[in-house]
Amino acid sequence: MTELFFSDSDAQLVPYNRGPLYFALLDQRMRQASGGTKRVDDLIFRFIEEQGSAEDPVKFWRAILVDELGETGGAEFDAMMKGAPLDLTPDLFGPCITGEMTDLQTFARGFRPYLDDDGQTRIGPVVPGSPAELAGLQRYDIILNPDDLEAVETGTTGTPVSLDIQRENTSFSAEYVPWTRPSPGLQWELRDVDPETCDL
Repeated sequence: MTELFFSDSDAQLVPYNRGPLYFALLDQRMRQASGGTKRVDDLIFRFIEEQGSAEDPVKFWRAILVDELGETGGAEFDAMMKGAPLDLTPDLFGPCITGEMTDLQTFARGFRPYLDDDGQTRIGPVVPGSPAELAGLQRYDIILNPDDLEAVETGTTGTPVSLDIQRENTSFSAEYVPWTRPSPGLQWELRDVDPETCDL
């Protein structure tokens, strides 16, 4: 993951996506263990109040987890820190939101675009083996129609894009599909239920 961080936009988002999901999972664990009387907030408030006396904040956080959830909570934290997949369940966010297994794709342009000193959109490092690289795109290429790439990102999943490219004195078009391959995952949706039942 570290090797991909500076060239792969998906890798850059992983820590920001895993963190909130882990805390949502931890909140579910706390609700289940306490019969709904405790939340993840209880852990966080305790950590804030007592962390000053801890030599190692990470070890202290793990100790709090073990106090509340037993060694299972500590082991789950260890696995998360090592990059293991999170054990997300369809009822993770309570009774009003449900997760349905489906094939998911994420937008993955295969590079990070940037504006040069002349205001032109250029291609940053290209992810090796990505559809962008296979389409012939290279670092420093100028994208003449960057709005088309943005339109595909907000459009229908799996839609290809055709980019008009300028490379030194040569212009050409490159078409590719800037999306990951479909993979199974949970898609959460709001259920048609009485909102009063949603309070956790």
